[in-house]
Amino acid sequence: MSEERGRSEGARRASGAFAWRPALPSRAGLRAVAARVWRHLKENQFSLLAAGMAFRALLALFPALIAAVSVFGILADPDDLTDQIGTWLHAVPKAARELIEDQLRTIIATDTGTLGFAFVGSVLLAMWSASGGMYGLMQGCDAAYDVVDGRNYLVKRGIALLLALGVGAFLCVGVGSMVLIPVLLDQIGLNRIAEFLVIVGQWVVLAGVTLGGLAVVYRIAPHRQSPSGRRLTPGVFLAMVLWVAGSWVFTFSVQRFGHFGATYGTIAGVIVLMLWLWMSSLIVLFGAVVNAELERRRVSAPI
Repeated sequence: MSEERGRSEGARRASGAFAWRPALPSRAGLRAVAARVWRHLKENQFSLLAAGMAFRALLALFPALIAAVSVFGILADPDDLTDQIGTWLHAVPKAARELIEDQLRTIIATDTGTLGFAFVGSVLLAMWSASGGMYGLMQGCDAAYDVVDGRNYLVKRGIALLLALGVGAFLCVGVGSMVLIPVLLDQIGLNRIAEFLVIVGQWVVLAGVTLGGLAVVYRIAPHRQSPSGRRLTPGVFLAMVLWVAGSWVFTFSVQRFGHFGATYGTIAGVIVLMLWLWMSSLIVLFGAVVNAELERRRVSAPI
């Protein structure tokens, strides 16, 4: 009887049934996990996967801006979109932020009829490029968990497209809250305290949207049994914190020590944006590797 119970518990342990147990690692355990994460990142060439994701994100960015201006132009003044996105992009280095804002102004100045025709093509191009980035993210998550996705290419690309649509919906909610709420405040007319609380609430919503998007990606991207939310929490919060801190450090370094303008001339903004997208992609993959290594430790730890 005890042998059968042991085999049953072993099977459940192998399937990840015990992986939700908190059992925080000791200091030595954390060092061991950190060493395995570093080794995993090097052995599986995650920096190259992140570079591919960054390239796809850059391809998707400007078509997505055209689509956003077309949609939000129906609901609000497109100039408000530029102002609010500029506020939202404070984490982005100045050169990259100016590149995005200049492109936004160019799109807004485009004839409305031409913009309408460009809307459909922009959405299709943005979705295809974004799904390519998600496809690379799925490969990275599979590598993090050491699993092989045996499904055919069309199925995997379809899942990547659904992931891109889901993350795009999260971004629309976040950007929409940043754009539409100030417009509503101008119509209602609130006092300063209420306006301050609403502004704080905007950033809380944006942080929640970011965390929710990361949780969805970490849950669906790997080809494995869907883990519980508790198992995803460390990687989600770590990726969020590292992204905010990394963006600040990168922005500070570019402004103080970078000489991209002297080296790259007119394409300096593109180079800075690519580097920032690469860093962001690598951090997302890093969060997946952390979740995978912590789960391996929990599964192998004694009860």
